[in-house]
Amino acid sequence: MELIVIDENMQIGKGRNRKCYKHPFNSNQCIKVNYSGHNSQQSEDPKNYRLLQKNSIDWTHLAKFYGSFKTNIGVGLIFELIKDFNGRVSKSLDYKLKRGDFPNNCECLNKELFKLKEYTLVYLIFLRNVSCRNTLVQYMSNEKYRLVIIDDIGCKELIPIY
Repeated sequence: MELIVIDENMQIGKGRNRKCYKHPFNSNQCIKVNYSGHNSQQSEDPKNYRLLQKNSIDWTHLAKFYGSFKTNIGVGLIFELIKDFNGRVSKSLDYKLKRGDFPNNCECLNKELFKLKEYTLVYLIFLRNVSCRNTLVQYMSNEKYRLVIIDDIGCKELIPIY
């Protein structure tokens, strides 16, 4: 396994435990690397995503997982980089709501949230943390968008009560 070299200029996001970087060799992928010392998500994510891959789910509302790789700053998990139709990295639902991007079109947002809920039920995708920060708004055109989950899937409980 080759070492992927990452530097801080490549960072495109930061969560509670991981930082997200643009992949240096593939503009359609990103690399998530743990920085907090809490590694459980880094080890659980590959198992959860491989199970979804094995079940041949539809990836319409979930970023695809491509595997684990060594980087100069730790083990990195490689995911699909969600981009809008214009090639820009999609923004989080949290970002869009704080900017007030949906005030005149709440009905459309409600429909998209319902689609996302149905998607998780159909494909049995359990979310550890339902968060507007872990959901991106991907514009397919100037008017049409979909919601895409980028983090916090999986569940450790035998009977999930999320």
